[in-house]
Amino acid sequence: MGKSHADALHTHPYFRLTGLTSTTRRKKTAEKYGCRWFDSAEQMIQSGEVEVVIIATPHWHHAALAVEALHAGLHVVCEKPLTVTSMQADEVLNATKESKGILTCVFQSRFEPVFLQTKSLLMSGKLGPIVRCEMEESFWRSDAYYRSNSWRGTWKGEGGGVLINQGPHILDRYVWLCGMPESVTGFCDTTLHRIEVEDSASAIFRHPGGWHGHIHINTNECPQTSRLMISCDRGRITVEGGRMRIDRLADSICALTATTSESFGQIKCTSVDAAGALIESPQVLLSRFYENFALAIAGKQPLAITAAEAANSVELANAIQLSSATKGAITLPLDRAAYETFLAARLKIASA
Repeated sequence: MGKSHADALHTHPYFRLTGLTSTTRRKKTAEKYGCRWFDSAEQMIQSGEVEVVIIATPHWHHAALAVEALHAGLHVVCEKPLTVTSMQADEVLNATKESKGILTCVFQSRFEPVFLQTKSLLMSGKLGPIVRCEMEESFWRSDAYYRSNSWRGTWKGEGGGVLINQGPHILDRYVWLCGMPESVTGFCDTTLHRIEVEDSASAIFRHPGGWHGHIHINTNECPQTSRLMISCDRGRITVEGGRMRIDRLADSICALTATTSESFGQIKCTSVDAAGALIESPQVLLSRFYENFALAIAGKQPLAITAAEAANSVELANAIQLSSATKGAITLPLDRAAYETFLAARLKIASA
């Protein structure tokens, strides 16, 4: 991902790529981009030569690097997940409040036209309040993928499995569109791969008012599944494989339930296939993300993904893992100490 960000910044009209650093020495890469090589992240942050730091490292390094850069007054772009734990996310949020810098997290799929259209329709109120949501995503990965780096698929290296690696985009999308639930019941399992963390996760969310949500994420299925369905009082939005369908009801379910003399049946409905789609080029998507960040820094546009929003997906991932381990519902906000105890036990077992 570091290379993807470098490519996007190198050609972006609002940015100039100033320098690179890595624990793996890549001085020739810096020369390729025509920028300075820094021997360490600390040297880069304290150099006075950069205004924005982009963090594209293994997950456990995100929190410390973000806090250091924010304390130096720099703007920060952090790859997902923002942090591994909610306790770390709290530290980053506190540093953000005390810094003149702005922090955002790389949830670039928010800039997909189909999801922007979904958000706009929900915010318009034309379909009424949400009554149910479900999201299903699969990303097949082989054992070779997990063996490609020693930190992959481990508690010590990643801090979890599919929830902390592939899942943050889906968890962020859920909260962005539907809001945070009040309780979480989760199930995490390792069913296919030879790894110590989950490759399959499901969760039931209970929201204020009693409506339910459901997500499922795994790295075990092929072909890839990508499905979102949000049912509302006056209709439904379905997005599958980037294609969007909108079903509009002629009446409010809530109002008709209370007033009709009929026992059951169907409410008149009209369906349309919307024009929303997915952007095929990851580079274009990342470029749009950076355009928003630059304009937000300049005070010309609201920041699309705030630090507080980025922390929500961490809290959901932690809650699902903790619920699965304790075999019970987790009430939000998450008990930070309980999760830290759970994670410490997993790290101890993994290192034994």
